[in-house]
This record gives sequence, C-alpha cells and structure tokens, in this order.
Amino acid sequence: MLRKVGILALMCFFVSGCGSSNISKKLLGNVNGDLQKNHKIRQGYLVATYDLAKISKPSCIYAKDYVRIINEDSYNKIFLKKFRSRYKNIKLLDQEAANKVNKLRDLTLKLNNKYKFLPNSEVAMLTGSIHNGGMRELSKIDKNYSKMNGYKEFFLTQ
Repeated sequence: MLRKVGILALMCFFVSGCGSSNISKKLLGNVNGDLQKNHKIRQGYLVATYDLAKISKPSCIYAKDYVRIINEDSYNKIFLKKFRSRYKNIKLLDQEAANKVNKLRDLTLKLNNKYKFLPNSEVAMLTGSIHNGGMRELSKIDKNYSKMNGYKEFFLTQ
C-alpha cells in the first residue's frame, strides 16, 4: 500500500512541472465567448483543450498547443481563425468529443489496472457507454480529472 501511495506521489511530483498554472483567463474567455457567440457552442474551452476541431494532431487526447492558445494573444487569434475555417457543424464536434472520451477512458482504465488508484465506483462509471452525447460526457470527465490533483497533467504528457 505504501509503495502505491509513493508511486502516485512521485508521479504527481514529476508531472506538476507539466501543468499549465499560468492560464490567462482573458484569452480562455476569448475562446469561450467567440465560440458561443458565433457558433452557439457553450463549452468552448473543451474545443480548445481537447482539440475537437482537429487543428493540431488529432491522434493526441489533448491539444498540442493548448498552453500557447490560452497564454499568447497571437496564437489565440490563429486558433480561432483556423477553427472558423474548419468548423462544419456541432455534430462533428460531438463525435470527436465522444472519440476523446473513449481514449481518456481507455487510458484511465489501463493506468488503473496497473496502479489501482480509482475506487470501484469510479471504474464502473468509466466502463459505461456514452449516454448524453460526447460534449456533455467530455465535460463530466474533464471535471472529474480536474478534481484528481495531478492526473490531468499526467494525461497531458501521454
């Protein structure tokens, strides 16, 4: 037991340097505001965080340039411009969100099988199917990972 706790603490320590604690609320608000105003997307931060518009590497779970998007004004504008040119409809974003949910679930279950850090109730939730659509499900999972200190940063490096 002590070994497992030590491994998790060590992972959190190493990963804490990878986090994006210098988030510019203004630029993240730009993304949210623009996507809600122009495209009726209520959770614009998910589009930027998880690259739902497939602007950078679509095979990655998280956006490759997320920290630059939310911290550099010029990159923020480039992201919004690319989004406008590639955005087709909300169904495609929802479908991509469902793909990201599946990738996150698979990775979490794989890590949990190895390190046993989740209670059985959380594992049961992760093994269920997507009921509410990809964006809602991704929002729920994002909130859960944000609660688990350090794990979201760990997934950023995977």
